[in-house]
Amino acid sequence: DTCEKKLRRYRDHTGGILRAGEYLSQHAPSERVKSLAENLLLPEGTVRRFTALARAGDADGFKALLSDGAVRQILRRSRRTFFQRPEVFLKAFAILHFPRLYYRMRISRGNGAGSQGRISSPPL
Repeated sequence: DTCEKKLRRYRDHTGGILRAGEYLSQHAPSERVKSLAENLLLPEGTVRRFTALARAGDADGFKALLSDGAVRQILRRSRRTFFQRPEVFLKAFAILHFPRLYYRMRISRGNGAGSQGRISSPPL
C-alpha cells in the first residue's frame, strides 16, 4: 500500500537522522558539531518519531514515548537552536505542552489509521 510505504520511508529517514545525531554526539571532531548533533539533529529526529507515531495512529506509542524523561530532555534541548531551525523548537514545544493537539494535527494530516477515521482522539 502506498500509504504504508510512505510511512515506512518516513520512519527509515527518521531513524537515519537519529543514528547520525547519536554518532556525531559521541564522535564529533569538534564541540560545534557535537552541539549541533545534540541540540538540533537529535531533537529533530525525536519530533519525527512523534509524528510517525501519530500518522500511524499509535496513541499508546505516542504516550509511552512522551512519558520517557530522556526523550523529554532531548526535546527541551531544541531551544538552543531556535534561531537556526525554529520549526524544530516549536514542534518540540507543542509536543511537550500540547501533546493532544499535536497528535490530532498530525493524525489528521497523516496516512495512517487516523486519516481513515478509526481514531478520533488519543488517550493521552
